[in-house]
Amino acid sequence: MAMTYESCTPYTGEAIMTATTAGDTRHLIQRFLDAHARGDAEAISKLLSEDVQWRLPRSAGVGPFRGVEEVSRALAGMAAGNWLDVSTISRDVRNIVIDGDLAVALELKTARSHSGAEYVNEYCWVYTCRYGLISEIRNYTDTLYAFRLFGLANGA
Repeated sequence: MAMTYESCTPYTGEAIMTATTAGDTRHLIQRFLDAHARGDAEAISKLLSEDVQWRLPRSAGVGPFRGVEEVSRALAGMAAGNWLDVSTISRDVRNIVIDGDLAVALELKTARSHSGAEYVNEYCWVYTCRYGLISEIRNYTDTLYAFRLFGLANGA
Protein backbone atom coordinates (compact mmCIF):
# COMPACT_ATOMS: atom_id res chain seq x y z
CA MET A 1 0.00 0.00 0.00
CA ALA A 2 1.48 3.31 -1.07
CA MET A 3 1.65 6.03 1.54
CA THR A 4 0.13 9.31 0.49
CA TYR A 5 0.61 12.71 2.02
CA GLU A 6 -2.93 12.62 3.33
CA SER A 7 -2.22 9.43 5.31
CA CYS A 8 0.67 11.01 7.23
CA THR A 9 0.11 12.59 10.60
CA PRO A 10 1.14 16.25 10.32
CA TYR A 11 3.69 17.73 12.71
CA THR A 12 1.83 19.90 15.20
CA GLY A 13 4.68 20.93 17.52
CA GLU A 14 5.67 24.53 18.03
CA ALA A 15 8.30 25.76 15.59
CA ILE A 16 11.39 27.27 17.20
CA MET A 17 13.39 29.81 15.25
CA THR A 18 17.09 29.18 15.70
CA ALA A 19 18.65 31.60 13.21
CA THR A 20 20.48 28.69 11.58
CA THR A 21 20.42 28.45 7.80
CA ALA A 22 21.01 25.29 5.78
CA GLY A 23 24.41 26.69 4.74
CA ASP A 24 25.36 27.37 8.36
CA THR A 25 24.24 23.86 9.31
CA ARG A 26 26.23 22.24 6.49
CA HIS A 27 29.40 24.12 7.48
CA LEU A 28 28.94 23.25 11.18
CA ILE A 29 28.29 19.58 10.49
CA GLN A 30 31.28 19.30 8.14
CA ARG A 31 33.52 20.77 10.85
CA PHE A 32 32.02 18.35 13.37
CA LEU A 33 32.49 15.33 11.09
CA ASP A 34 36.12 16.28 10.52
CA ALA A 35 36.75 16.62 14.28
CA HIS A 36 34.85 13.37 14.99
CA ALA A 37 36.95 11.50 12.41
CA ARG A 38 40.12 12.75 14.14
CA GLY A 39 38.76 11.89 17.61
CA ASP A 40 39.48 15.50 18.60
CA ALA A 41 37.49 16.13 21.81
CA GLU A 42 38.61 19.76 22.06
CA ALA A 43 37.50 20.60 18.51
CA ILE A 44 34.23 18.70 19.04
CA SER A 45 33.52 20.60 22.27
CA LYS A 46 33.73 23.96 20.47
CA LEU A 47 30.87 22.90 18.18
CA LEU A 48 28.41 21.84 20.91
CA SER A 49 25.87 23.84 22.89
CA GLU A 50 26.19 23.78 26.70
CA ASP A 51 23.01 21.68 27.01
CA VAL A 52 23.90 19.23 24.24
CA GLN A 53 22.89 15.62 24.52
CA TRP A 54 23.81 12.53 22.51
CA ARG A 55 21.18 9.81 22.45
CA LEU A 56 22.02 6.35 21.18
CA PRO A 57 19.66 3.48 20.43
CA ARG A 58 18.16 2.17 23.68
CA SER A 59 19.49 -1.27 22.74
CA ALA A 60 23.07 0.06 22.86
CA GLY A 61 22.85 0.09 26.64
CA VAL A 62 24.87 3.32 26.98
CA GLY A 63 23.94 6.96 27.18
CA PRO A 64 22.43 9.33 26.86
CA PHE A 65 25.47 11.56 27.27
CA ARG A 66 24.79 15.14 28.40
CA GLY A 67 26.79 18.35 28.48
CA VAL A 68 29.76 19.50 26.43
CA GLU A 69 32.47 17.65 28.34
CA GLU A 70 30.69 14.29 28.55
CA VAL A 71 29.46 14.35 24.94
CA SER A 72 32.75 15.51 23.42
CA ARG A 73 34.78 12.89 25.34
CA ALA A 74 32.34 10.12 24.42
CA LEU A 75 32.36 11.10 20.74
CA ALA A 76 36.15 11.38 20.69
CA GLY A 77 36.45 7.68 21.50
CA MET A 78 35.50 7.07 25.11
CA ALA A 79 32.23 5.33 24.16
CA ALA A 80 33.62 3.29 21.23
CA GLY A 81 36.78 2.49 23.17
CA ASN A 82 34.83 0.07 25.34
CA TRP A 83 34.65 -2.33 22.39
CA LEU A 84 36.89 -1.05 19.60
CA ASP A 85 40.54 -0.21 19.16
CA VAL A 86 39.90 3.50 18.53
CA SER A 87 43.17 3.85 16.60
CA THR A 88 41.64 1.62 13.88
CA ILE A 89 38.34 3.49 13.49
CA SER A 90 37.61 4.77 10.00
CA ARG A 91 34.50 6.74 9.12
CA ASP A 92 33.25 7.02 5.55
CA VAL A 93 30.48 9.61 5.33
CA ARG A 94 28.34 8.49 2.41
CA ASN A 95 25.77 11.28 2.36
CA ILE A 96 24.71 14.40 4.24
CA VAL A 97 21.19 15.80 4.04
CA ILE A 98 20.44 19.26 5.43
CA ASP A 99 17.05 20.80 6.15
CA GLY A 100 17.42 24.15 7.93
CA ASP A 101 18.82 23.42 11.38
CA LEU A 102 18.56 19.62 10.99
CA ALA A 103 21.25 17.44 9.41
CA VAL A 104 21.41 13.71 8.70
CA ALA A 105 24.69 11.97 7.91
CA LEU A 106 24.93 8.41 6.65
CA GLU A 107 28.22 6.79 7.58
CA LEU A 108 30.05 3.50 7.24
CA LYS A 109 32.26 2.84 10.25
CA THR A 110 35.01 0.24 10.19
CA ALA A 111 37.43 -0.75 12.95
CA ARG A 112 38.94 -3.69 14.78
CA SER A 113 37.53 -4.93 18.06
CA HIS A 114 39.85 -5.45 21.01
CA SER A 115 39.83 -9.16 20.13
CA GLY A 116 40.92 -8.37 16.55
CA ALA A 117 37.56 -8.98 14.84
CA GLU A 118 36.69 -6.72 11.92
CA TYR A 119 33.84 -4.29 12.68
CA VAL A 120 31.84 -2.89 9.75
CA ASN A 121 28.56 -1.14 10.53
CA GLU A 122 26.34 1.53 8.98
CA TYR A 123 25.26 4.53 11.02
CA CYS A 124 22.65 7.22 10.63
CA TRP A 125 23.50 10.35 12.61
CA VAL A 126 20.87 13.04 13.17
CA TYR A 127 22.00 16.49 14.34
CA THR A 128 19.87 19.37 15.57
CA CYS A 129 21.64 22.72 15.44
CA ARG A 130 20.74 25.85 17.34
CA TYR A 131 22.40 29.26 17.10
CA GLY A 132 25.43 27.89 15.26
CA LEU A 133 26.07 24.95 17.60
CA ILE A 134 24.97 21.32 17.76
CA SER A 135 22.34 20.93 20.48
CA GLU A 136 21.30 17.31 19.99
CA ILE A 137 22.84 14.23 18.41
CA ARG A 138 21.02 10.98 17.81
CA ASN A 139 22.52 7.97 16.12
CA TYR A 140 21.03 4.76 14.85
CA THR A 141 22.94 1.59 13.99
CA ASP A 142 22.65 -2.18 14.00
CA THR A 143 23.29 -2.85 17.68
CA LEU A 144 22.46 -6.56 17.40
CA TYR A 145 25.29 -7.03 14.89
CA ALA A 146 27.66 -5.13 17.20
CA PHE A 147 26.63 -7.08 20.29
CA ARG A 148 27.08 -10.41 18.49
CA LEU A 149 30.53 -9.35 17.27
CA PHE A 150 31.57 -8.25 20.75
CA GLY A 151 30.15 -11.41 22.36
CA LEU A 152 27.47 -9.51 24.25
CA ALA A 153 24.39 -11.12 22.63
CA ASN A 154 23.40 -14.76 22.53
CA GLY A 155 22.32 -14.55 18.88
CA ALA A 156 18.76 -13.46 19.65
